[in-house]
Amino acid sequence: MSEDYKINIKKPAVLREPQDELYGRQRKIKVLIQGELETLCNKREHINFVSFSDNTLESVYIFDLIIRFSDFLTLVGVVYNPISQPIYCFTTRDDKYINIKICGQYTAWDLPGSVERIINFADIPDIVICKFNETFDPAIVIETTGTANVGNSQWQREGRKIGAILSNTPFIYQTYYSGTDRSQEVDRGQPREPTSLQVLAHIVYSIRYRCPSFAIYLDNPDVDKRLGFTRSLVEGRKLIANYLSLVLLDNAFNTYKEEKIDLEKVIFKHMRNYVADSVVKYSKTISRLDNDLPVLTERQRDLLIDQRSPLDDFIVKRIYDKASKIEPDCDVLKWNFNNFVAWTPGNIDDKPLIKDLLNSGVKLVSYKQGIAKVGICLNTQKLRQIIDDKYNPQNTSLEMLDASLPTLIFPGRIWKGKKKVESGDPESGELYAFKELFTADLDNKKTMNLLLYVFVKPPSGFEYRKFITKSTKLSRSFKYNADLVIVNNQVEGLHEY
Repeated sequence: MSEDYKINIKKPAVLREPQDELYGRQRKIKVLIQGELETLCNKREHINFVSFSDNTLESVYIFDLIIRFSDFLTLVGVVYNPISQPIYCFTTRDDKYINIKICGQYTAWDLPGSVERIINFADIPDIVICKFNETFDPAIVIETTGTANVGNSQWQREGRKIGAILSNTPFIYQTYYSGTDRSQEVDRGQPREPTSLQVLAHIVYSIRYRCPSFAIYLDNPDVDKRLGFTRSLVEGRKLIANYLSLVLLDNAFNTYKEEKIDLEKVIFKHMRNYVADSVVKYSKTISRLDNDLPVLTERQRDLLIDQRSPLDDFIVKRIYDKASKIEPDCDVLKWNFNNFVAWTPGNIDDKPLIKDLLNSGVKLVSYKQGIAKVGICLNTQKLRQIIDDKYNPQNTSLEMLDASLPTLIFPGRIWKGKKKVESGDPESGELYAFKELFTADLDNKKTMNLLLYVFVKPPSGFEYRKFITKSTKLSRSFKYNADLVIVNNQVEGLHEY
């Protein structure tokens, strides 16, 4: 093992107290001393990886899944010296070794630029695993959560996903089939489930950026049962363990590529099976996809839920054949706005721009019935005229809103509560999600403008010029996603600061 494998630490990494039974299981693991590991590696071909993570336990949890469920890697033992920086040694079927050192707490380390670019793009993901061979080459980015991806947290992590795939690094998002919304007074919490748009988003990312992006669902037995589902206790965990194993093997030794591709197709089917679930809506049984996204064309719908769909094969071809083109029959973003419904943005009295648009007869549509987060203005020329007349005192050019394209209108709160506390969640992540879903085609050609309309009045003394120069996940999201920003009912020039 190379001496360079000892990563430079800026300050002592602190191991958080165990929050679950993880270390209870770890007690049965063979403990290696550093000399034993070096002796093993001197005898066999080996590759070293480093798992940079938000905290040590998140990496421990993921490696525990490999130990318990992987068909491709077997644990040899763990070096706990020091305990806050364990090194996991796995063996392959052909007696090679993969070593993974956990470097928990990002701020404790002199991070390589390849990792800095991923974690500083939008927001910090839980884990970035890099192959270490003089340089740190990202192999996979992983986001884990102990709750279902519902409510305000639904799109919270979306920017982290984009940061990974823009660096051409595969992404796994581990979440749950169901959870509870305890903000409502219902015994044991109101059951909630992730939206089908989450699956669509991961499929879009994989096609558009030619990089695997997955949501993998785990069971939540109590809540699943209340919703009428019996979920596998193993499926999601085994998918994570095997995919991570195959990514490491492919990066380390260029082996098992076909098995990796086959498993990617299985994971896409796992995701599509979720949106094909039957759910009850107003005493009628329909697919989850029809409930969450009723505006799809028949072709879009079939691509996502038909078991015979060519979509999985097309996505994998798109990822591995860089010359492949978008196949029209596999275009999941071929929207028909005639299917869309009138936009209900909630209370419009606190959103004067939207009220003015509706009063002028401008057609505003959205992707679902009832209150929807975003709306689409099909007449950008009229939108620009209304903005110029009432919301542009500085006469800022509105050329950034292409009049030949529709405009996605994103109403944002940004400041919460009576004290007007600035909050990055959920708006920062939602901006990434809705931009990616609606404002570009699968080749990433712009098809729609994005207007960020911050309708909550800012706190006293707020200056947009100062805000937009900060490096926060909110300001980064504004700069990356929005074509035009309106704050305090006034146009703000987004890119001139």
